[in-house]
Amino acid sequence: MLAKIIILDQVLYDIRIGGLMSDCDRKTANLKDCNCTYDCSKKGSCCECVAYHRSMSQFPACFFSDKVERGYDRSFAALARDRQG
Repeated sequence: MLAKIIILDQVLYDIRIGGLMSDCDRKTANLKDCNCTYDCSKKGSCCECVAYHRSMSQFPACFFSDKVERGYDRSFAALARDRQG
């Protein structure tokens, strides 16, 4: 079942689990694989990060190579160029 998410004053709340999405119990483990160079509160909280970027019609950093990620262009066009090599 997919989580139902509401955005209230820029805070993501997961209705299914009845809690803030930022209360991720895997944050420490996620940070080991996170290649995002942008400093934000969502770093390591994958659910929150994906929900944010989806609401902006973007892809999160982990979809991109390290080189392309540093450019902060999270668009589909940038992802397609990155994947083509």
